[in-house]
Amino acid sequence: MHKPGYEFTTDELRNVMETNFFGPFELTRRLLPVLENNNGRIVNIAIPIGVLPRFNPFAYKTSKAAFNVMAQSLAQNFTEKGKSVEIFSIMPGATTTDLNGNITGEYVKTAEEAGKLIASFILDGKKHNGEIINLNGAIADYNHGLF
Repeated sequence: MHKPGYEFTTDELRNVMETNFFGPFELTRRLLPVLENNNGRIVNIAIPIGVLPRFNPFAYKTSKAAFNVMAQSLAQNFTEKGKSVEIFSIMPGATTTDLNGNITGEYVKTAEEAGKLIASFILDGKKHNGEIINLNGAIADYNHGLF
């Protein structure tokens, strides 16, 4: 998480992309018929991909940027083709996990707190197709530099 981007090998970056982008893409693609038959919703967990002074994990951020583009692009495809599937992403904010060494702090959520926040957007009764929702409910707008 703290390794500078220029120190990554292509193979290391590829491994992260396989996990955080290609894996979810393939799962989405293969489940699409089932999701479409059931008015499915695909909910991704996203992260801010802009410049943040204390958060710059190169490979992870790069893979999540591709992940966000996938969600927005597929949402547009679903709408254009009239598919009864919705895809969106939620950025729950800093959450203690094994990935970050179980960090703690004033602004760090437990997994349970993050789960409740995520569920609140899933269950709010609103359409969120193509949105990337920040923890405060604001919609990230990468076209205008707002995240």
